[in-house]
Amino acid sequence: MPDRRRIAALAAAALAAVAPAALPAPAVAQDGQQASADREAARLLDDFAHFVYIRNDELAAATGRALLNLDLTPLEFVAVVEDDPRLRERFEETARRALVIDGVEPVAARLRGLFEEGQLERARDPEQIARNIRLLTDNPRARMLARERLSFASEYAVPQLLQVLMARADQVLESEVQRLLIEMGAKAASPLLAALPEVDRETQRRIAFILGQAQVQRALPYLYELLRDQDLPRDARRVVERAIGNIDGGPRPSVDAPNLFLDLAESYYREQASLTQFAGESHQLIWEYDPGFGLFPTPVRTEVYHEAKAMDLAEHAMGLGADQTAATSLWIASNFSREIDSPEGYENPAYPADRRTATYYAVAAGPSMTASVLERGLSDRDTPLIRRAISAMRRTAGAGGDWSRSPLAQALSYPDRRVQYEAALAIAEARPSSRFSEADRVVPPLAAAIREADERYALVIASDINEQQELADRLRNQGYTLLAPAANLDAAQADIADAPGVDLIVSSLTANATEQLISDVRARTKLRVAPVLALVAGPTATDLADRYAAEELVRIVRAGAGSEAFGEAASQLVQQAAGDPMTEADAQAYAAEALAALRDLAIAGSTALDVSAAARPLVAVFEEGGPLTMVIADVLAYLDSDEAQRALLEAAFDADGQNRVVLLRLVGRSVRDHGAMIEQRHLDRLLDLADQDELPEDQAVALAALLGALDLKAAGGADLILRDAEAAQAG
Repeated sequence: MPDRRRIAALAAAALAAVAPAALPAPAVAQDGQQASADREAARLLDDFAHFVYIRNDELAAATGRALLNLDLTPLEFVAVVEDDPRLRERFEETARRALVIDGVEPVAARLRGLFEEGQLERARDPEQIARNIRLLTDNPRARMLARERLSFASEYAVPQLLQVLMARADQVLESEVQRLLIEMGAKAASPLLAALPEVDRETQRRIAFILGQAQVQRALPYLYELLRDQDLPRDARRVVERAIGNIDGGPRPSVDAPNLFLDLAESYYREQASLTQFAGESHQLIWEYDPGFGLFPTPVRTEVYHEAKAMDLAEHAMGLGADQTAATSLWIASNFSREIDSPEGYENPAYPADRRTATYYAVAAGPSMTASVLERGLSDRDTPLIRRAISAMRRTAGAGGDWSRSPLAQALSYPDRRVQYEAALAIAEARPSSRFSEADRVVPPLAAAIREADERYALVIASDINEQQELADRLRNQGYTLLAPAANLDAAQADIADAPGVDLIVSSLTANATEQLISDVRARTKLRVAPVLALVAGPTATDLADRYAAEELVRIVRAGAGSEAFGEAASQLVQQAAGDPMTEADAQAYAAEALAALRDLAIAGSTALDVSAAARPLVAVFEEGGPLTMVIADVLAYLDSDEAQRALLEAAFDADGQNRVVLLRLVGRSVRDHGAMIEQRHLDRLLDLADQDELPEDQAVALAALLGALDLKAAGGADLILRDAEAAQAG
């Protein structure tokens, strides 16, 4: 049973979040002022409607602003609108007309929002709910209005409606409440389902009847679970069975509660639209029931609501005996998604800060479980989830297993370079014990991470050449490397193939061409997770934005957006698609990890992964110089590559001081491990270097060790001795 103090605290927080602010006690002067303000508001509202109807847009906008400047609260504004039934009907029609008039739309939208906010506040006010419940047995018009308002209040009204059913004090009112709850259907389902396992048997029977009559699909797992109760009375059992029959034609022996709960958890994870009760609102409600307190809600931010429900249902399914792998995997994926989607600084009441991180549970569950989370991410193209799963697998994955079937191997082909880098690192660090089909894909991303990890590539698709250049310049200013702009995707195909990846596509096309572009992008393997920022002209931009509102990888922006708005839209889209942009520090970390992984593989003599495939790109970075030069040199010395050995020796010739000593030693190690791969010209330079009298002792010793490793035998060795002898005699 939940702790009473916690219940009280949550209930207080819930009331604070959902109840309207208390108004000051009325006074005669205040009443007079309010009546005057109401009359002025009604006059302005009437004028606003008039000017909208006669299409005097300038006066309509000015009148609307004057109305807003009265600073009425949402409840006060609703009272003004609904005080006169004629005015209410006229306001709704006026708002519809005004919302499509460019000069009036911003004012009309604010007025419409104020009205809707006031309706919600009034409907959800506990006192208003209690009043409307009493009106359910009043005259026909009062009953109709009460039913409308209680239905509009939806979940917020259910605790008091349930109290009526449980009190059993007024049969007529109970009958009206039961009929209303059936009509409300899904709007009342969540609190009723939270109460179902905890209430008395008669109330269980009534709730089951209501859910069955309303045909609430998500009630099935709860009803099947109730049937598992051996102590359920026969009459209640019959009602539950009929309810299941009304919803699903059952009950069926092949269906069980645990897997139904798991299916419902999956639906919440997928954020099925029908499971979002308050679409467009900042919070959703999670309901709990305490026998001593009743139903109480916990408001949770909409961004993390579905994850909270998915986790709770997956936990419940585990406890009932559902497939543990599937339930645990879904719970871990939901927990990762909770962390990804949680607003910065948000204290989530459904997952308090003192609980362990999602990574803790993922790592503890082991690589097989996390692999299933990774498979989910790859299937959903959920880049942030993929990266979290790979991060967990890096800590636990070992050398054994069938790497050809591993989702880590599949991730090497995922069209996001950070995913490729991290998957390659995870595989390299696991050190597979045998070759597998994707083995040749592991080393190239590691080499690429050393050279170009922080490069961001963008592609501009626009029909107008001048616009191509303008958009390309904007993206360059944001730090992107631009592929050649093109009029369509086919014209850019060669550049796309050559680029290591495409981090952002920006288009400026007609609405129809934009839709075709988005479809083509998703059909191409290398671009299927590339975010698309589409600039569209005219009113079709709004329609297209609505169409792609649920697409996380697409953002529609009205053409003509300024540089600042354009940059903000691009940043938000890329952040949503792949996470925060890679910083210089991130790139350096990838480079260091990649070098360490390659070095360890080379030292271990991996037969599964061909480390020598990294030689050419590593030599290129090595020859460019930079802070990682000597670290790269250490890796090159382990590679069985003539190019690597010769690059090290050339660098040793050009170096001085301690760097020359280190490089000569590394060449010597390469020669000892892989044999001599230098040319005669290199040997001649080595002997010339040995002739230098001023060569410091530490360099001379390192050089001698290299010459010894080359095993010059009689000819070379004798030549070196004679040269030194002659030099000594001359001295």
